[in-house]
Parts: sequence; C-alpha cells; structure tokens
Amino acid sequence: MTYPVPPNEVERLAALTSLEVLDTPPEAHFDAVVSLARRTFCAPIVLISLVDADRQWFKSGCGIEVDGTPRDVAFCAYTILSDEPLVVEDATRDERFAANPVVTGAPGIRFYAGVPLIIEPGIRVGTLCVIDTKPRTFSEEDQKSLQEMADIVVAHLRLHKAHAVIQRQAAWRIVTERQLIKNEAFLRSVLDSSTDCIKVVELDGSLSFMNANGLCAMELESFERVKGMQWADLWPPETAHQVRQAVASAVKGRTERFVASCPTANGTPKWWDVSVAPVQKPDGRVVSLVAVSRDITERVHSETVIREAEERLRLALEAGHLATWDWDIASGEVVWSDQHFTLLGYAVGEIAPTYRVWAERVHPDDLVDTEERIGHAMQAKQPYEHALRFLHPDGNVVWCEAQGKFSYDEAGAPVRMVGVLRDITEQRAIEHALRESKLAAEAASHAKSEFLASMSHEIRTPLHGVLGYADLLLDDDLTPEQERKVRRIQGSGTALLNVVNDILDFSKIEAGQVVMQQEPFCLESLIGSAADIVRAPAEAKGVVLRVLHDTDLPALVGDESRLRQVLLNLLNNAVKFTKEGSVALRVRCAPVDDAGVRVRVEVTDTGVGIPADKIDRLFLRFSQIDGSLSREFGGTGLGLAISKHLVELMGGTIGVESEVDTGSTFWFELVLAPYISQPTQ
Repeated sequence: MTYPVPPNEVERLAALTSLEVLDTPPEAHFDAVVSLARRTFCAPIVLISLVDADRQWFKSGCGIEVDGTPRDVAFCAYTILSDEPLVVEDATRDERFAANPVVTGAPGIRFYAGVPLIIEPGIRVGTLCVIDTKPRTFSEEDQKSLQEMADIVVAHLRLHKAHAVIQRQAAWRIVTERQLIKNEAFLRSVLDSSTDCIKVVELDGSLSFMNANGLCAMELESFERVKGMQWADLWPPETAHQVRQAVASAVKGRTERFVASCPTANGTPKWWDVSVAPVQKPDGRVVSLVAVSRDITERVHSETVIREAEERLRLALEAGHLATWDWDIASGEVVWSDQHFTLLGYAVGEIAPTYRVWAERVHPDDLVDTEERIGHAMQAKQPYEHALRFLHPDGNVVWCEAQGKFSYDEAGAPVRMVGVLRDITEQRAIEHALRESKLAAEAASHAKSEFLASMSHEIRTPLHGVLGYADLLLDDDLTPEQERKVRRIQGSGTALLNVVNDILDFSKIEAGQVVMQQEPFCLESLIGSAADIVRAPAEAKGVVLRVLHDTDLPALVGDESRLRQVLLNLLNNAVKFTKEGSVALRVRCAPVDDAGVRVRVEVTDTGVGIPADKIDRLFLRFSQIDGSLSREFGGTGLGLAISKHLVELMGGTIGVESEVDTGSTFWFELVLAPYISQPTQ
C-alpha cells in the first residue's frame, strides 16, 4: 500500500528527530493522557502515535500489544496532512481504509478519531487517536476534548525536548512554562546535578528558582532567603548595573554574558562567568529567563597569578637586559621578545622573527661554530650555552650569551627550542680591561721584585763589610765604652742584614726565582744545628729550650737550607716573643707509603699568645698583629710569610694554634722522599 506524504515532510521529520523521543521508554505523563482519553471516550484503543519516515511508533498506548506499525497501514499518515481532526466513523465504508489490513484483519478497526500533534505551525509529528472495533460517531465536543488532550501531549513533547537540551548543554536553558511542567521533581533533579549555579529569573528581575549547587556555591542555607528578591540586589553596587542590563536585554529575546565579582551570602569573594538567556514560547514570546553562573574564582586567581608572574618575568628580563626566543623547529618560525629585536639592532617588528633571519645577524666568524654547537646540543639532548657576536645593520658588534633548551616529541625528535640572550658586550669589555690590567700589574710586580732583589744584593755587599770590620774591631783591645759602641754597630748591622735577607728572599719568591734543591740530608743534624743557633739567645733570656724527636730519624731528600730557614724562623720567633718559660721543638716522622715520609715539626712557646681574630693575618707579608709588639720585639713581618711560601713550595702546609697569655704552637707538615744510599761498588 502507498500513503500520502505532507509537502513539508523533510522539515516535519527533522522536527520529530529533534524531539529525541523516538524509541524512548514509557513515561508516566504520556501514559496518564492515554488513560484519561480511554476513560473519557470509552474506547478500547488509545494511542500517542509519532509518524516516522516509514513507520508509526507508539510513545504510549492501550488496547494493543505492538509498539508500532508500518506507515502504509497507519490512519495517522492521513491525520498529519492537516491541522484539523480526522474522524472515520466506519472504516469499511471509507475507500481510503476499506482494504487496509488492520481493517480487514486484526485488530479489525472500524472507528478512528485522531488529532494531529502540532509542534510548530505546519509541523505535525504524530497524533493522539482513539480507535474502536465497531462503528461510532464522534461529536464536535468530543473532538474539542480530544484536541485539548493532544495539546497536553504536545506540551509534554516540548517539555521532553527541553529536558534533553538541559541534559546535553549543561542546563543553561530551562523551559519554565509552568503550565507544561508536570514533573517538577524530575526537572529539579536534573538542575541540581549541574555544578553551575542555575537560576530562573522572572521578567521583573526577581528570583523564582535556584538549584541546590547554586545555593551551596552562594553559601545560602535555603532558597527562601532570597526567593522573590531582585537578582541584581544580590550583587555589589559596582556590578549590579551589569546584571540589570543583562536582564533587560534577555527580556527582549537576546542572550547576554558577562564576568563579574560577587561575594557569597557569608562574604566570601568569588568571580562568576554569567550567561542570561530568554525562555520563549513557540511564538517567540519571552516568558522567563534562565541565568547560569559558573564559579571561576580559581581560574581568575590563576590568571592573576600568571599575569603577575609574566609581569615579574618581563621586568626581570628588562632589568637583566635579557631577550627570549621560542623556536618552532619544523616551521622555522620564532617568537621573539621585544628585547630580542633590540639586541639584533632592530625596532620591534622591523624584521621577521625566523631562524634564517636570526642566523643572518650572527657574526660571520661565529656562525659555523654557533650552528655546530646548536646541532650538538640538539642531538645530545643537552642544554645549549654559547657566547657569540651579532652584527648590527650599522656595523656595531654586540656580544651575547645564549642559553637554550630543546623539547622532543614521543619519538625523540626535537620539536621546539626556548632560550634567552643576554647582552655581555660591556662584561666582555670589562674582562678584557681586567686582563690587560692584570698583565700590567704582573709585569710591574715582576719588575718590582727584580728591582728589590737587585737592590738587596747591592745593599748586602757593603753591609757585610761593615759587619766584618766590626768583628775585627772587637778583636782589638778596646775600652768598655768603645766595645759597647762597636757591639751596637754589630747588632744594628746584623738586624739590618736580616731585614735585607728577608726582603731578598721574599722578592725571589714573588719573582718565581726560588728553586727547591733536592739533596740528601740528615734530619737529626738539621734539628740539632738549628737548636744550637737559638739556644744561646734563649738562655740569655732565661728561656728553656727543649728538643723532642723520634729516635732513629731517617735521612731524607729535600732542600736542607730552606727547611733550616723555616725552622729557625719559627724558633727565633718563639724565643723572641717568650719572656719567660720555655720553647719546645717537637719533630715526628711517619711513613706515608713506599715513596714518602710525613714530617711534622711543632714549635711551642709559653709567650704572649695570639688573639683568635688576628691569627688570619699572621702569614701575610709585612703584617704583625700589634704595632706595639713590632716596636718591642722588632722584625719586618716577612718571616712567617716567607716560611709559608717555602713550605708550600715544598708541597707542605703550615699553621698555628694559640691562646692569649698562654702561648702558641706553630707547625708545618710536609712529605719528603727517604734517602736510599747506593751500595758501594
């Protein structure tokens, strides 16, 4: 059999599909309409039929076991051709249906009355129909009642569509045609499942509904606290006008959106992303508004933190004269900071930020090395660091320090490089000047040392003559007064000779002219001779000199004269700064390995001691811890500095432990090779 098709079939089927009701489970509100029609018209069969492309499907029905039939046997296919009801009092006498299988066979339809379900003007998606197995009449009053019931079905279909939209689009539109909402509990459960704050706003701007999550977000105990209030009154004065403008615009049929700050009922500050949309009837009339507010406080805070961090980074980059780049390796495009353009000698945007343009500005002498370093860092997956030069358009050369890092895709291929450039032109100039200054200072120091060494030698030669003649005079018969004067000459000359010797030694050390001799010597003889030299001046002061050392001290290889010089310096100082008490010389040896002997020498006195805060000055040249000591005991302040240099030249270390008014222990420690005598041939 064939069936008639409405001229707007494509639009009609699209409207039916948009209802999202086909093949859905039974729903109580549709079943209630069917039950009401069955009781009202005492009919055995009542159907809510939705006419699809090639079938009719029963959303609800009674008196029939199937959930649909092919469209070519459907009476409803004729009902949807017009907005008027279709009444067939006896199908056997209607040429359209007399041969229909549902008339000639089961269920044996004789009577049919159907009203089209009109979703939009001209769009009829199905019918509400009453069917009987015997002929009967259907009055205009009956048709009117059936039409009213069909209007209820249409209302439920629209509500079903509204529910689907709410579920699919996060409930931002709500159909609030109150005469259509029969299942408010279901609607509330859908709205309460949304994490947004959803409100129904009446046309006068008052609140009539707020979902549970909205109450929670606004920190409200119940909706009764704000029900009927003007929505704008919940906002602070500085943003309330935005709310009123959005409401006024939505009342006119437009959807509005804004972002504003509004505290909760407890005063907690929050930011909201708000959309206000009209709820309209099919004729376009706005009946209410739906406002959806999303809490974006964390997002706004994060954006603020990011902006502040970006601003701090920008200021830091500017303060440090740093430029940044972000290189897309595949495309060759690069994002440069403003400072990057400046470092290359251009105004912002004056040249295209690409790798090729960047490479063209690298100094020709640095380009190959730069690209090799970038390639190596890329392949080795290591950070890139390099100092290079850029050539400005005006010929000016700028030194920059580049630092970058690559990122790689899952396959390990490089996809991106980010980094910074720092202008080090001034730094390079300073470093160059410092190098030049250092070379000049070293040359001057070397010349000074050579001058002092030469002058010390020239001074020492006649001084030896003075001392020699003083010694000769002492051999003559002199009066006591003459002997006293000669001995004063001899003492002053000797003191001056010591000063000259110290200056000469230190000058040689600074000039690098001291060479350590490697000769065999007897350590025990060295200790004894040094002690004998200082024993007489010690005894003259009443200071006891004690020498303590291991038995069977080994013969060693080293510079005996320089070791004696260091040891005498420490012993002379100990005697000089000890008014009473004793000076002890301790020497210990211990094998280090097959090729060395560790020698530790300690000189301990009971002298004036050294304050802890002055010890670090002891080994500096021309330094004494107290000017009064220099005047009392004399000395150049070079002895310990020379000793430190000599010990370090021999690969050893030197130090001191001291306590004021108790005494001091000066020590040095070094490793010397043992002397192995050759067998006699």
